[in-house]
Amino acid sequence: MYKILVIDDEKSIVKGLVKVLESREELELQVYYAYTVSEGLKIAKEVKLDILCTDINMPIMDGFEFSQSVREYWKECKIVYLTGYDTFDYIYRAVNQYEGKYVLKNEEDEKFIQVIRQCITEIELSKQMKLTEGKMLQITDQNKAYERCQLMTEFLGCKNASESLEMLKSIYEEGPIQIEQDFYIVIGKVLGESYKRKNKEVIYRLIRQVKEQYSYFYEVDEMKLYHNTYLIVIQPKQEFVEKQILIGNMLEEMQTQLLTLYEEKISFIYSNQRITGQKLKDQVKLYNTLLDINLSKHMPILIDIEALMEKNKLEDTNHDQYVLQIDKMIMEKRFLDLKEIFESLYISIKNTYELSLIDTQMYYKCLEKVVSYIEKEINYLELSEELQRGYYHLRYLTGIDEIHQFLVLLLKYLGEDKQLTTETEEDMIIKKIEGYILSSITEEISLTTLAKLVYFNPSYLSRFYKSVTGRNLSQFIKEAKLIKAKELLRTSDKKIGDISKMLGYESVGYFTVFFKKSVGLTPTEYRNHQ
Repeated sequence: MYKILVIDDEKSIVKGLVKVLESREELELQVYYAYTVSEGLKIAKEVKLDILCTDINMPIMDGFEFSQSVREYWKECKIVYLTGYDTFDYIYRAVNQYEGKYVLKNEEDEKFIQVIRQCITEIELSKQMKLTEGKMLQITDQNKAYERCQLMTEFLGCKNASESLEMLKSIYEEGPIQIEQDFYIVIGKVLGESYKRKNKEVIYRLIRQVKEQYSYFYEVDEMKLYHNTYLIVIQPKQEFVEKQILIGNMLEEMQTQLLTLYEEKISFIYSNQRITGQKLKDQVKLYNTLLDINLSKHMPILIDIEALMEKNKLEDTNHDQYVLQIDKMIMEKRFLDLKEIFESLYISIKNTYELSLIDTQMYYKCLEKVVSYIEKEINYLELSEELQRGYYHLRYLTGIDEIHQFLVLLLKYLGEDKQLTTETEEDMIIKKIEGYILSSITEEISLTTLAKLVYFNPSYLSRFYKSVTGRNLSQFIKEAKLIKAKELLRTSDKKIGDISKMLGYESVGYFTVFFKKSVGLTPTEYRNHQ
């Protein structure tokens, strides 16, 4: 997915171009917009821009100056200048002096889209050229890389604090990371059995290529830990001291390029909180555990650890790993494994007085997950008579012994019943996305929000949804808006204008055209027929 920024101090121009860009789903564009230079620079610092469409005549800073400011961050960003003047001076400066393209504001939309397509083609050619150059480069110091990996393995297993610190310093003694300063870490795992030894260098090349694009902000060091696991250490450069929020974008870029060019999938877990060298060992172990618990075998996920911890309210990692395991096992329909988890907690509750309160709370927290699944997915009439009685009384059971007896029977039944385990992981993810859209359709729904819901890269989510359902995600959002519009017209006395605004339409007229095209009646006619 290509990230594009449109900036112009005339709001009508911006809205028109954004609408044109968003209507061309085949271009896979994530569109950002701004009306002022300060808004535009804020976006440029937070988002890796592939294409910039900027007005030339703007207050404070003209389009030429603004484009050069953006290129300080993103050197390879393609520039399209918007102008209302078809003069030689403007065209010459745009094309030659500032290495961009230009579009007249009064030209047809197709001309604008044609220029955007040219930018995308150039971006793709540039990527291919870099990969070709990367393949031609020979690894000149394989032994040193191997030694660093061996030292890191020893460091992670070393229990002597002073020896650990010296070992860590020797790993990074030649840079680029300054181990005395705080840094961020990322753990990445390549998915599937298709991972081949030769792809190790492919991944290294892509990491190096992407980190060059972010070189204004960070120093980055990558290291292979195990068969399919990578440690990436990221350190902000001194001149860039603002809050760091670009790490997720950088990892998205790595995922997208690896998937697009090599059909290889990699999952990442990262943090927006810096750590010290003394904490590296513990954090690597924690990230590995959390990523493994949440890992999908088929789909690349992208996890912000702070968001994950907040979502699951992890107060104690040793115990709350159960909650994360429950989510994963329910998704994979591993009911017999679930039974073992609950039996382990039950034994701890009964036999360990000091931890009984913590484990009991954990047991009930995990039970809520299973109950939620039962209510949503299980047909009450498919259960045996004994389980039906337990299911009916479940909310009234207070003793842990009674609850556990019912739960063990149910999970054993589900684990042995093959007919109840036919729903795939893909189906469950689609159901979660569509359920969120239907319940939140009156709120602003972005691709980024949906991607965070299932820990996906936004650009991968678009392709995943279409490959599973056969249609674009935007089409389902339109259908969800139509469903909500019909419901509000039938069951409320809200004005048409209020309904239009609730559903995010720019005007009542646009909403009316959309509704009539879909239903065959105007909103007023539809309401009168109910």
